Amino acid sequence: MSETIESRPPGPGSSLPLKAGPGIAGDSDLNRLESAIFATVAYRDVFHFPVRLAEIHRYMHKERCEPFYVEKALKNGKLLPKYLCTDGEFFALAGRQSLFALRREREALAAPLWARAKRYAAVLASLPTVKLVAVTGSLSVGNPASACDDVDFLLVTEGGCLWRTRAVAKLLQLLDRFGSGALCVNHLLSERALALKDRRLYTAQELSQMVPLYGMETYDAIRAENEWSFDFLPNAEGPPTQHPVCRPLSPAIRRFGRRAFTGRMAQWIEDREATRKLRKYNETDFLPQRYSSFTREATGQRLGVPEEIETALRARLTGARKPGSALRILLGQAYHLSLDSKLWRTMQPYPPLGSLYAAAVARQQGHDVLLFDSMLSTGTEAWSQALHRHLPDLVLLYEDNFNYLTKMCLLKMREAALQMLKQARAAGVPVIVCSSDASDHPEIYLQAGADFVVLGEGEETLNELLGLVANDQRGRLKQLAGLAFLDTDGALVNTGRRAVLRDLDSLPLPAWDLVDFKRYRSVWRRRHGYFDLNMVTTRGCPYHCNWCAKPIWGQRYNARSPENVADEIALLSRVAAPDHIWFMDDIFGLKAGWIARFADALEARNLHVPFKCLSRADLLLRPGEIEALARAGCDIVWIGAESGSQAILDAMEKGTRIEDIESATLKLKDAGIRVGHFIQFGYPGEGRADIDKTIAMLRRLMPEQLGISVSYPLPGTKFYDRVRSQLGDKQNWDDSDDLAMLFRAPFSTPFYRWLHRVVHRDLRLRRGFGNLDRSVSSLSGTPVSYLRRSVRLTLDAAILPAMWLWLRVLQHWPHRGIAPLQPELSRREAAAPSPQPPGNN
Repeated sequence: MSETIESRPPGPGSSLPLKAGPGIAGDSDLNRLESAIFATVAYRDVFHFPVRLAEIHRYMHKERCEPFYVEKALKNGKLLPKYLCTDGEFFALAGRQSLFALRREREALAAPLWARAKRYAAVLASLPTVKLVAVTGSLSVGNPASACDDVDFLLVTEGGCLWRTRAVAKLLQLLDRFGSGALCVNHLLSERALALKDRRLYTAQELSQMVPLYGMETYDAIRAENEWSFDFLPNAEGPPTQHPVCRPLSPAIRRFGRRAFTGRMAQWIEDREATRKLRKYNETDFLPQRYSSFTREATGQRLGVPEEIETALRARLTGARKPGSALRILLGQAYHLSLDSKLWRTMQPYPPLGSLYAAAVARQQGHDVLLFDSMLSTGTEAWSQALHRHLPDLVLLYEDNFNYLTKMCLLKMREAALQMLKQARAAGVPVIVCSSDASDHPEIYLQAGADFVVLGEGEETLNELLGLVANDQRGRLKQLAGLAFLDTDGALVNTGRRAVLRDLDSLPLPAWDLVDFKRYRSVWRRRHGYFDLNMVTTRGCPYHCNWCAKPIWGQRYNARSPENVADEIALLSRVAAPDHIWFMDDIFGLKAGWIARFADALEARNLHVPFKCLSRADLLLRPGEIEALARAGCDIVWIGAESGSQAILDAMEKGTRIEDIESATLKLKDAGIRVGHFIQFGYPGEGRADIDKTIAMLRRLMPEQLGISVSYPLPGTKFYDRVRSQLGDKQNWDDSDDLAMLFRAPFSTPFYRWLHRVVHRDLRLRRGFGNLDRSVSSLSGTPVSYLRRSVRLTLDAAILPAMWLWLRVLQHWPHRGIAPLQPELSRREAAAPSPQPPGNN
């Protein structure tokens, strides 16, 4: 593409409209040429793409003129000082100077991609029915988002050969995944269908910017068949760049291939592929409302993208982003279930609840919020696509702070967050981050490109921050509590935490309408036979366990009213119809009488949805507590048992007794409520005798579900401070199945990983034999199922002794743990919650 324009008067026959008209930028003083220049720059700004002078002329909107007049209008008109900015080479909308460096970076990325594109083109040109190979998409204008970007192609084929050609092209695309994986054949036309029906600015842009690498005669034909495109872009004649024309790999390949492509078998493939694909794309809901019709001579085109681009362009032309106007916010989070192998296998996905609260708060200000739900996404590539599809004014990476795994800052999730942040910055979109990890380490995210980090509980800070950003009042940022950012000198500014919310009923309900319930329901019912959703009734925990991090709410505890929670269940029952609910609270129903009121509220609304929750053993022993849980419909209660050794519980400053755990477990079972136990191994001072006590407790109580982890030093805890000096380079797990000991624990990491497996298998075996006895006595189940379970249990029983033996070997693995940590609180002090301000609910 030419980088300079010769400064000369227009030649004979040139057309230069000088008559003043209504300015596209809303300024009546701009003449039509200046308005067209502004519109041209604004269109490219939608793609975060500043333009050179030659490019402005080529893609000028509806105004035919010589390049001289474009240069003159930019030098002497009102555009530059008022609406545009420049660095001498590129032009962009005012305030978008950051795009200049971005374009240079992307041009550097484009060079190796062009070399790859030419190799692909030579292969595609070798297909005997291919008449044109043209590069389209971001590479055609030198605007790739990364060095791994797709290389998009348009193919034109001989008439009646489109679907067999497409099948081979898709096969080549599949084979390319073993190499660079960049080949992407996006669209095919036959030479019988060169006249495009979708006649709009977007299509004209795609035609004018595609770069032919093979088949110039066909390229000229497709441009001639679509002369209407010059009504939109009258200066866009000829190909945009002069890349060398590619030749097929070998004429012999085309000659040999023609025989294969024109025989009876080839025609059978054409008919079969056309029939199958047309039914798939046109007659089912495979891609509803997203693609135009597919025919035997043309593949369909995406419909949603042009509308979104044109909507974004209109917003820029009408000045929709004036100070105080609504923001278009793309909301995402970094927790990808696919990055956590153990939980991906378990496949129990929940919507990002904390993110949905943030969406509801942003909506209260009138902002347009779009949700990228990464829970079921297979990688951050989908995030990049969402950025280009939605074209947001602002990105909000708001982690689900109710998901305990976000507190642990799994390294794969941090890496995903930084990658998503990088992609947003590459798209030129400002970013706000809110998460436990960002609250603990704001400098990591700010140095990676985040504009702001919201510290701690985010809703109130976010509410005020969005107001300042929307009104362009960044001078007031230092007055906003709960925020971290870098000042103009690159120094970290931390405005300190703000007090947590006490009146949780004042918050809007989560933006549940943003959730794809159909997808979640399908996954749950296919894998588990029921559909589970998540809610919270409280925030925080007032107890003192010295290993438990509280990066968001500290030791504050606030609750919603039972009536408010029941109203949300009623809403979810109408819009999602869950079969079950998981209350993600750290402690469900801590306040005396809350659960009884909750049961009353559910009964008053005639709601009957089973649920699971988390609680403390001592709280469950309060009079009437378990009875109220049963009346409310509780299906399972998880207890933080942690250990079967009282000495370890006291060292953890847990505040509970072994007797409490046993009594609560038995009473829950008597009430028909299942029980789950959380167990933690590896706390300093825990010897093999303590581990055996925990195993003995589990065998006595036989909880229906079991979660085992190892002691994990979380920043901000007493435990972390005591073992901090022992932490090495690895201070975080990669995923939830890591189970690495990050400090000098009583035993080695292999010991605890094997212990995790042995205890699970031991309990499963004992539970299995008990269930087998009950099924025999009650004559339930078929003989085949009984035999299958018997064989499985027999195999487990045969394997388990060897597993215990190997555990004893690992027990003597050379390792030196630290001495027991002395508690600072007595058991009685640890059992008393920290004082809370008077509050509601």
